[in-house]
Amino acid sequence: MQRLRILLINPPQIHHVSEKPVCAPPLGLAYMAAVLEKAFDVKITDCIAEGFEKKSYVTKEINRWGVDPDELNLRVTRWEPDIVGISCTYSPQEEVIFDIAAVYKRFAEIRGKNIITVVGGPHATAVPFDIMKHKDVDFVVTGEGEIPMFQLCQAIQSNMDVSGIHGLAYRDHTGKVMVNPRSEYIDNPDKIPFPARHLLLMDKYLQAESYFKPRFLERTNMILSRGCDSRCLFCTVPGCFGGKFRPRSADNIIAEMKEIIEKYAIKEVCFEDDNFFRNLDIATELCSKMTDNKLNLAWGCHSGLVARGYSNKLIELMKQSGCYRVTLNLESGCDNVLGKILNSPNDRNIAANMILALEKAGIEVAVNFRIGFPGETQQEIMETFSFISKFKVADVKVFFAVPFPGTPFQEQCNKEGLFIRPVKYRDYLLESTFLRTEEFDPQVLQKLHEVGMKNLWKKRATSDAGVLFSGVGSVLEKTVLHPFSSKEKKR
Repeated sequence: MQRLRILLINPPQIHHVSEKPVCAPPLGLAYMAAVLEKAFDVKITDCIAEGFEKKSYVTKEINRWGVDPDELNLRVTRWEPDIVGISCTYSPQEEVIFDIAAVYKRFAEIRGKNIITVVGGPHATAVPFDIMKHKDVDFVVTGEGEIPMFQLCQAIQSNMDVSGIHGLAYRDHTGKVMVNPRSEYIDNPDKIPFPARHLLLMDKYLQAESYFKPRFLERTNMILSRGCDSRCLFCTVPGCFGGKFRPRSADNIIAEMKEIIEKYAIKEVCFEDDNFFRNLDIATELCSKMTDNKLNLAWGCHSGLVARGYSNKLIELMKQSGCYRVTLNLESGCDNVLGKILNSPNDRNIAANMILALEKAGIEVAVNFRIGFPGETQQEIMETFSFISKFKVADVKVFFAVPFPGTPFQEQCNKEGLFIRPVKYRDYLLESTFLRTEEFDPQVLQKLHEVGMKNLWKKRATSDAGVLFSGVGSVLEKTVLHPFSSKEKKR
């Protein structure tokens, strides 16, 4: 039997005109490929990495970046896939997913063959029925995708029924969309092969922008765990990857580090986990073994750690093993907001002590906060800015709260009628907020953010004149922080 050809696509991205995409290996697709290539022929097209400087106009406020559908249409003749899997991680990118699916369906029609299209990722997991309304999408794989995608490909190759595959959205014989629930996740992440980085153009990531200023160009990203047992109001992780925290073992992580050093001469690693401090024993063992194995890797946690606990010993070991920067997703500087509104494991006192301990160890700290949740008062929002101002961290970002699909936050907003109008996913790129609560509307929230940021940077500039000229000081006069960007947006 001829092996199926499977093409996995990390799609182009649309962004506000003030932004440019960052670029890192799409680990979700790389993990998927590592499982699929055991039985099928697999390729990955990362449209961002392969077309990082390619920008096209969408509207006066939005650009599209990366290899576009027209170019993909030209490429398909070079390697005709049987199945195309498209990742949809971020809700505003939904329209791009449909464009790509259409490319392969139109090509299949011209050639008189069938190309199966499959969509997966956090957004697709949250709204599988909506995705399946699009005629060019055949299946949606929800949640952790390796097992259902492998089973789907096996069924397609053998012309077998797919209705028993857990986590799969499909159409039955009448055309009705059916979504099978997820009943299980991969209990031990050590069983999953390392990401198939050999299917990526790894050198491309060295040329592109990163989320942060790295110490070395020779860098890559890693994932240390799956799932989360917290139930934060705004988070998509439990809904997509399960409500059980499943860490990889220290030995398994060290083995992957040795592989990327040997194969790709990697000198720096970014951990994409929020949960590095979730299991202090594993984190401590990992840092000790990184030092004992003399890996000499610089590393950081740049997606944002949860401040739920730490030890001074661990922070000392982090520094010794090469850690130079961490980002903390502290969410709020108000205990009432953290506990009663966000259901967050963050603790303000732990966060404050952790910042001081990290900085004392010589590790840079960046912090992220969100404002604008239902039930949050204007006074509590300003309390968050007051909390931030107590620390001289390397970077501060204060985002507006966004009710993404599949989160308790969105359910609450729909139930309580908090949206000021019907919202499209593209609006997430264009507006600060579109919620109205008893305490604020979008205009009031925008003003609170502006006042809070100005006061914050004025205080920092007063205590440290260098801050004024570091790039963030321009907040005082000409710019405000764009709500969904790590960059600044001119008014």
